Amino acid sequence: MNVNRYYVGGKQIENLDNSLHKSGLDESVTRIVEDCIILNCDSRVEMSVEARYTPEGNGTEVGMLRFLQ
Repeated sequence: MNVNRYYVGGKQIENLDNSLHKSGLDESVTRIVEDCIILNCDSRVEMSVEARYTPEGNGTEVGMLRFLQ
């Protein structure tokens, strides 16, 4: 799954590098979005052979973790 754009806080935001933090949303809203993704996810982040942290598990949840990365 790729997140192309998302709707939060009454705004539609294009997903670009670090767009959640650059969106102009209040920091508390940003934290709530991060917490909702992390706390409602069974996927995990593992160290890959290339020494990079890579999400593993359900495709949708992996996409959301990549969105946060």
